[in-house]
Amino acid sequence: MIYQFKCTTPDCMMYDDTFKVEQPMMDEHFAYCHVCGFQAQRIYTPLPFQFGKADYNKDGSRDLNPDLPDVPSGTKYTHGFGKGKK
Repeated sequence: MIYQFKCTTPDCMMYDDTFKVEQPMMDEHFAYCHVCGFQAQRIYTPLPFQFGKADYNKDGSRDLNPDLPDVPSGTKYTHGFGKGKK
């Protein structure tokens, strides 16, 4: 796997610049700056993929069945449910 790191030494010319290091996934992830030699900080980046992009809204909510009609506001019933048996 390729991991990103950044130098945290303020006097280094690579300060706050990122660099990539290839390391095995199961090892502890640490690296040293190639300019100043001090230990760098790992940068965590978002995953490069999304699960079911069409099924999720931007706010994280999920549209389980987009083919169902809209339920008018003010009703006490939702999709697939009736009054219920007593």
